[in-house]
Amino acid sequence: MLYVSDIEVSIVGLGRSGTTLVKQIIILLFKNCNYSHWRDERGPKKPLEFWVLCRRDFRAILASSFRGTIKYAMSKNEKLEKFTDSENNRRPNNYRLIYDKYFVPTTQIINMGGRMLINGFKRWEEEGGIDYIFNYEEFMSDKEKSIINLLTALNFKLKEIDKSNLIKINKKTIDKCIKCTDEWLKKHPTHATNSGINKWDDIFSDMQIKIIEREFGYWLKRFNYL
Repeated sequence: MLYVSDIEVSIVGLGRSGTTLVKQIIILLFKNCNYSHWRDERGPKKPLEFWVLCRRDFRAILASSFRGTIKYAMSKNEKLEKFTDSENNRRPNNYRLIYDKYFVPTTQIINMGGRMLINGFKRWEEEGGIDYIFNYEEFMSDKEKSIINLLTALNFKLKEIDKSNLIKINKKTIDKCIKCTDEWLKKHPTHATNSGINKWDDIFSDMQIKIIEREFGYWLKRFNYL
């Protein structure tokens, strides 16, 4: 949650879907900004609160989450029992290994995916009051367009408070936002596994991808990912 003068900007949504990128943009644009994690406090939406809900192809989110977990475990030389092959949890023959020893069980994918969608997306929609949905793919393919859309939505909310305090949406502002996010990603590469590119076949087998699309296809189709 970012507190910007008289307006509170709450950035929520699925992990690895651009929440931190949006945070960097907001911090850049407003001089007085305080931040707290959305899990720290949560009540009904306030009258002068702006909600940004972030989304991304769910297949890429799942792959990124497991990719980060596996890399962290390998760097710490730790064993991940839930990722190891066992008699009752066989690795499919067509699985593309990222490491010889580690792989992602299908049950783990389904369980984690279900929790992520409920806690990171559905709960916010059910509470109502989403002012803007940030599209991760749009940002990566056309940062200028994505930033203009975000700032336009934010200005619409700011008009309710003070029309003289609107964000100036011009080339200078947009370039500053792009530079800010680019520099942040360079300094924090682990926040964008696989360089932020939507990819999942290095983690999941063809069979697992089909299962993901079967289990979460309703969400993927809703946002035209399928």
